[in-house]
Amino acid sequence: MPGTVLYEKRDRVAYVTLNRPESLNAFNHEMMQDLLAVWEDYNADDNLWVAILSGTGRAFCSGADIKAGRVGGPERHIPTLAFGPIEVLKPIICAIHGYCLGEGFTTALACDIRVAADDARIGYPHPSHGFMTIGGNVRLPRMTFPGWARYLVLTAEVIGPDEAHRLGLVHHVVPRAELLDKANELAERVLQNSPLALWYSKEAQERGLRMSFPEAVAYARHMAVKLSQSEDLQEGVRAFIDKRHPVWKGR
Repeated sequence: MPGTVLYEKRDRVAYVTLNRPESLNAFNHEMMQDLLAVWEDYNADDNLWVAILSGTGRAFCSGADIKAGRVGGPERHIPTLAFGPIEVLKPIICAIHGYCLGEGFTTALACDIRVAADDARIGYPHPSHGFMTIGGNVRLPRMTFPGWARYLVLTAEVIGPDEAHRLGLVHHVVPRAELLDKANELAERVLQNSPLALWYSKEAQERGLRMSFPEAVAYARHMAVKLSQSEDLQEGVRAFIDKRHPVWKGR
């Protein structure tokens, strides 16, 4: 797989690693395209049920690579899950360490579960460089209190992991040495559940955010009916009656 993004498949888990450590994993055009290719493969591979996204070196992702000319609205080119030409509706766990700034922060927010190392530094420094964030202004107010979203963008303040946890932006904070162990623990917890139930639930939430409340309820009901016709639901019921662990097939 591409050198700027490492991609490994192991035991139904996709390990996706940003790999430009010399640039603190800043997005350039090549890494954007490589990441897009990985998400397309993850979407299409029925044997992969959850992904862990992380970064090599001293940072998760420091944002757009200004030295590579990615200035003036770079986010519209970045395949950051819900902001690019592809929508990933399988679970993604984001393991954050070091800098998680700008487009890196937007990418983390687009994931489903976020665990941060105690050395993480998170924020949108865009205004201090004279431009604005697209992802931060759209996704951040949906992830935390609108007043705090506005504060973080307007001050361009970079916060630590404990503050990010208090604001609901990360779910767990762990020592740096335990970051990937925690991400793997969460992946194992996710894998205990029906993959179809998880994928349909994520789709209902993602699509529901763009709808009115009645429309969102109707769409969630549609997904629940679709799930009711699956082999996984039947297996879940049988396993419950038989008092055993279900064997999921993802169909």
